[in-house]
Amino acid sequence: MDLLNFKKELIWLDVDFSSKEDLFQKAGNYLYELGYVKESFADALSEREKNFPTGLPTEPYKVAIPHTDSIHVNKEAVMFIRPRKAVKFFNVGDDTDEIEAEMVFVLCIMEPQKQLEVLKALVEYLSDPETMNALKNGETEDELCFIKE
Repeated sequence: MDLLNFKKELIWLDVDFSSKEDLFQKAGNYLYELGYVKESFADALSEREKNFPTGLPTEPYKVAIPHTDSIHVNKEAVMFIRPRKAVKFFNVGDDTDEIEAEMVFVLCIMEPQKQLEVLKALVEYLSDPETMNALKNGETEDELCFIKE
């Protein structure tokens, strides 16, 4: 899946965020500047997250996969963010359980039916310890452009 061949410009490593809302605003503004999304994207991520949490208690690293409706997207992409300090998200299966996401995959999907396909492919990657360790420990964006279908 081409979307999971992360583009160097869409990889953020060791960035500081004060909250998931801060992450949504910074990533949304950046994606907007690059033309991937509409100006409404960051706020739409935040609104959707309130109703449909995206934190996953995967092992060995917890992740979040925020996304929103396709009307806020101009061009498909997956942005990979590895925050310096884990960001709190609510668990997708239990909105009272907070998890500390060590990696965040922001999805920009144009076709609603493609969302499930991308999520499934991403979950496959998340179940591969070698890939997860590479994402967690890679030191440069160049090292993380390796992911292939």
